[in-house]
Amino acid sequence: MKSLLLFVSLLIMQQTNANKCIHPAVRLLQRYVKINTTVGNDQSEAIKFWRDLAKKAKATFNTYDYIEGYPIVVLKWKGTNSSLSSIVLLSHIDVVPVANEEEWKYPPFSGKITKDGFLYGRGSQDCKSSSIQYYEAIQRLYKEKNKLQRDINLILFTDHEIGVTVEKLQPLIESKDFENMPIGGGIDEGVSYESDKVLLFYQDKALLVLDVDCYGIETHGSLMPDSNITAIGKCAKVIESLQEYRDEQIDYMKKLQVSNTGDFTSINLNRLQGALTDSVLPGRITLRYYINPSTRSTVSEVFDELKERIQKLGSDIKLTIVRSAEKSPVVKTDDTNPYWTAISDAAKCTNITFNPSVIFDQTNAGVMRKFGIPVLGFSPLQKTEFLVHGINENINITIFLNGINLYQKSIQNLANLSEKEVAKDTKFLYDWL
Repeated sequence: MKSLLLFVSLLIMQQTNANKCIHPAVRLLQRYVKINTTVGNDQSEAIKFWRDLAKKAKATFNTYDYIEGYPIVVLKWKGTNSSLSSIVLLSHIDVVPVANEEEWKYPPFSGKITKDGFLYGRGSQDCKSSSIQYYEAIQRLYKEKNKLQRDINLILFTDHEIGVTVEKLQPLIESKDFENMPIGGGIDEGVSYESDKVLLFYQDKALLVLDVDCYGIETHGSLMPDSNITAIGKCAKVIESLQEYRDEQIDYMKKLQVSNTGDFTSINLNRLQGALTDSVLPGRITLRYYINPSTRSTVSEVFDELKERIQKLGSDIKLTIVRSAEKSPVVKTDDTNPYWTAISDAAKCTNITFNPSVIFDQTNAGVMRKFGIPVLGFSPLQKTEFLVHGINENINITIFLNGINLYQKSIQNLANLSEKEVAKDTKFLYDWL
């Protein structure tokens, strides 16, 4: 009996020591990942999480309900000169749903920390890690009594994964609340990257969400009409044609050894909807394509090109634009832009190299740019397998902790830009030609 008690005591001591060894920032990220913030869920637990952190940090805390059910959370740290334009840090609370939980090594909302130093969980890369890194970086700056001239606004969205649009952010940006911030420039999330460089995004690609409706005979699911008169037969032709288009883009990418996603058009069939019951051969099947045109093309040009291909396949095929947005303006990444210089200097101080690029989709930073606010996007997740929206999403703890240093120096530099340097913030943006 004594041996058993001794064994149990040793196990408890080992667990206690292991917990003590985990860095507080990692523990905070683990707590955050454990909150199921799947988009569309009640986010009150996550909002309380941030309210408590704001109280601890002595930051002001507000929520804004411009869209019912999707509050925007804002934490604000006061600088020494609030008359200057503020710095914005953008992120989001919501995460995409988990479709194949049985394929995960660990439960997706467990925040499991492994012996080899990885934290698993939905949102660990996209983008709860950057939110916690922002927070920890600001806390360090204030604890070290660094004077920051400009106010810092951390803005957290709860509807990001539904889709980022100008229309959704417009009520915030045109509000009195936003006017009272007022924002000069800042940082948005980026993505993980397997290279030893950190991807830094200065522009968003355009977006085209396209429904292709194929119509045909509707009958009993056991019958065998000619494929040419069925919806699925027509869909098969559409899929084949657009797959050829997709392969052409991949070949182009490989031929030119393209590393910048802005140089090619991405296209994926992400949804297929047919009959409501197994015993019906559907008279309509809908294919939904998610398309990001290259920065050399407009949405209308890509739509017209795809429409021309599909019209050759026969009648009874209808195209509908579900959602679209043009590419964002470009933030300058040279010494004429003090926001870039502030972040670039921070990277040099922390021995990190940026790889400036176009991000493959639409982001909150891109919308901010459309309103004249120069925001650059990056997440210090170099040497990290890209698992955004994927199975077994995880983050290396050491890389996560090191990334706080880059954000800390970047925020410090941005918050201390002089009034003269950023007198006309919009001059650091230009349209992509």
